[in-house]
Order: sequence, then C-alpha cells, then structure tokens
Amino acid sequence: MRHGDVNALIDLADTGDINAMAQLGILYLKGDRVEQDYGKAFLLLQDAALACDGDAMMHLGSMYENGYCVERDLWVAMNLYKKAFTLLVPGARRALGNVYELIADSLTKTEGRLCISSDFQMTVCCEKMRDGIRMGRITLLEDAYGIGLFQTSLTQDSPLSQCPFCGADIEVFECD
Repeated sequence: MRHGDVNALIDLADTGDINAMAQLGILYLKGDRVEQDYGKAFLLLQDAALACDGDAMMHLGSMYENGYCVERDLWVAMNLYKKAFTLLVPGARRALGNVYELIADSLTKTEGRLCISSDFQMTVCCEKMRDGIRMGRITLLEDAYGIGLFQTSLTQDSPLSQCPFCGADIEVFECD
C-alpha cells in the first residue's frame, strides 16, 4: 500500500508494519491528507529507518538537513542519505551531493590545522580537504573509538590520521 487509506496506514503502523510507518511518517512530514506534524513524522520515520527502510532514511535525512523537529545536523543527514543511496532509493544520490556541498561550504578554513570536536564541528586545513569533503571522498564518521575522518572508496572507508593533501595532523577536541 503506497499512500493508501490513512486510517488503514495508521492501523498497520500501530501493528509495527515498517512500510506503513514509513509511508505514514512521510504523510505527516508533508501534511498530505493529515495535519502536518513533524514530531509524529520523526518518530515514525526513525523507527522505519532503524528497520532499514530506504524511503524513511531519505525523509529522516531531510528532517535533519532542514532542522524539522530536530537540530539541523548535516552529518547525520549525510549518513542517512548514504544508507539510502546504498539501498538504491531514487533521489538519494542528488540529496547526498547537495548535503556534501552544504557541509563543505560550512567549514571554516584554518590554514595548516585540521580540527574536529566531539559534537562534529570541524575546520579544514586546506582547500583540497574541503574539496575532498565536497566530493564525498572524505567523511566524518563516529565509530566505537570515537569520531574521526575517513577516506571513502567503493570497497571500504579508511581512517585518516592526517590530511592526505597537506599532511596536517587531525586534532580531536572534547566539547564542554
């Protein structure tokens, strides 16, 4: 069922149907045949995204990109779009490219210093690093060891300890 009867979607979502949760979340996000409610949209899309629904990942990414019901977080949006892209969700590649561009444009350049804080604030050391982020070749990820920069390829993400372009060491700072 794709955007079928809203009451049927609500009943199915209440039983834990992932597709219904995703579709109902999209309806609440857009205000399509229901009153727009970002809070309900977020909860439904989050549950569906955790269950690997690609459409939910795309729309949840949009909520993070635009700051709907959540604090704007381009890094979270990027990661959701990346997952949606791997699931071949239409529009994910364009959304991913747009968010890479937004992230790169928001980074402050501090000549010769590459700094990251634990709240994902970052400065770049050189213009080539900014371009690497803009193209999606360099990404900031969080894993079991904390946050770090990774160089991405088709087969794996490799952790970076310094800028691959100018050699600046990566400094990670704790937030207050």
